[in-house]
Amino acid sequence: MKKIFYILGGILLFLAVLAITLPIIFKNTIRNKIDGVIAQNINAKVYIENFELTFFKRFPKLTASLKNFGIVGHAPFEEETLLNAETLDVEIDLLKIITTRQVHINSIVLEKPFVHVIVDKDGTANYNIAITSASAGAVDNTSQTSDKTTQTGLPFTLGIDHWEINDGHIIYEDHVLNVYKEAIGLQHQGHGDFSKNIFDLKLSTTTKALIVGYQGTTYIKNQPTTSDITLAINLPNSTFTFKENSIKISDFNFGFDGYFTFQDNQYDIDIHFSAKQNNLKNLLSLIPSFNDKKIFVNGAMKMHGFVKGTYRTKEQLPIFQIALQIHNGIIQYLGMDTPIHDIDLSILIDNPDGILKNTSLNVEQLHCKIGHSPITGNLQLKGTHPYQVTADINAKLDLAEVNTFYPVEGLTLKGLYHLHLQADGIYDSLRSAIPKLDVAMCLQDGFIQYKRIPAPFTHVNFNAAIKNTTGKMETT
Repeated sequence: MKKIFYILGGILLFLAVLAITLPIIFKNTIRNKIDGVIAQNINAKVYIENFELTFFKRFPKLTASLKNFGIVGHAPFEEETLLNAETLDVEIDLLKIITTRQVHINSIVLEKPFVHVIVDKDGTANYNIAITSASAGAVDNTSQTSDKTTQTGLPFTLGIDHWEINDGHIIYEDHVLNVYKEAIGLQHQGHGDFSKNIFDLKLSTTTKALIVGYQGTTYIKNQPTTSDITLAINLPNSTFTFKENSIKISDFNFGFDGYFTFQDNQYDIDIHFSAKQNNLKNLLSLIPSFNDKKIFVNGAMKMHGFVKGTYRTKEQLPIFQIALQIHNGIIQYLGMDTPIHDIDLSILIDNPDGILKNTSLNVEQLHCKIGHSPITGNLQLKGTHPYQVTADINAKLDLAEVNTFYPVEGLTLKGLYHLHLQADGIYDSLRSAIPKLDVAMCLQDGFIQYKRIPAPFTHVNFNAAIKNTTGKMETT
């Protein structure tokens, strides 16, 4: 029995000695491999403050840790940091180095990375730092295989089984499309074998806060997100097909399927998406100020759409369509007497030809009641600037009911207000052009009191009309 313990103790001691000495033996070799891969593949300044090797993080795999690792772009982004990470852990299969003389990466882990992607107004991107065969000059025969060869002469294979990002912060600025995206508190895990030409890429991501802006307007602000995406990747054909997918922003969950490809400096896209939930409450959770503890929301909701076609430039986009229907909706602030109810709404955003200025917004049906006060109508906007406007809005409001739906502190309203509005024509602020207008409104037995005004306005009655038959502002 003692002999067995001696043998086991000797084996454990030998393994402990190997765990300590092998990283020391291979440290310079592996560091040279990493430097060689960077030099051959990345046209940017790469800095590594400290480099360590250990078995103890992910035994029995060898882990190379790059402390304070970062990438700074080349002109015109030489002052911009593309990537900075507190730690980059690269898991290496040491057995393959010993038995096959190949450097094989099994996993990559980024701790607290900051990534800042920029596309300038000329369409130049700071992430275009890969060295291509054209930029590197002539390519010898050894570079035609799927593996790379480092400067030390050992093949390098990128067989990543797992990668993850912990507490990431990512910013994407596209000055061509005028898009801004920011993800804060990013947690991400992925699986996929990049040593193969055809494989499934599985991605799971959460963020503490997501910000999305377009043309200076913020549409999503500090909303939590989760996503699970499976992509079927075909590298020879540059095709990426969505399989099982789900994205949740706040409480709004939607899925999508389809594909996109990269061909000859253009994207071919065919993606369809739809909401996975059918309650109005889930949709309104996208509004940054929405709080379901203060507002009761219910009602049937459907949302679906597609993006299809070719993207080449800002002037030539894929066609797209988004349709939204709401039926029998209700919104009521808790503690208030009056809800907005009987909400029926049908909205269609449509771009039929991939030219952005031909996009239209069509509110085909609008109906709701504030208490007993109905609002009905329809609205159509076409174009980006100038706008083609067509509208027909009717409202009969008991202002006392409006006051008990959403009160303004210190303001009291009473009276019956009627509105009839019709508009048809072009709105162009640069040419002082407005749609032709026919507006009639009246207030009966109005009462207005505000806390900063000593006495209320009582018995307010008026009839007003606004007409414009020419489309010129000065003739209104």
